[in-house]
Amino acid sequence: MSNDDDLEAIRKKKMAQLLNMKKQQEAQKDVGQDFAFKIDLVLKAVFQPDAWAYLQQLRKNNPAVAQQIVSEFMPPEVLMKLDLIMALISQGRIRQQIVPIDEIQYLERQILGVKSRIQVKRRGEKEAVDLSSFLKSDE
Repeated sequence: MSNDDDLEAIRKKKMAQLLNMKKQQEAQKDVGQDFAFKIDLVLKAVFQPDAWAYLQQLRKNNPAVAQQIVSEFMPPEVLMKLDLIMALISQGRIRQQIVPIDEIQYLERQILGVKSRIQVKRRGEKEAVDLSSFLKSDE
């Protein structure tokens, strides 16, 4: 009988450990979600509405690039003071909606390595050429 009692005690102890681990994981998940929610609130406050919508679309289409953009605006020093920043925003001490969509698009192009190109196409020609090539051909 003592073997059965010992096995039962071990099972109960193991079940208690598993339950504690599950509770800790859920608590960490809640903290992570709360942290992400705070980051979104701060970003939404400082981004212009069209820039915020563009970032949300980027999160759906290209989450890695969106995460890099968020990390540009939220470096570790800022993340450590997130509660203070939220308090200042709610008090109106931080200007809101100051980041335009151009900033987001610029960072996206920089991250993706897209270079700007200006192309010129004359009437009657089938193909457009780079501006530098166009200017060189006129000389």
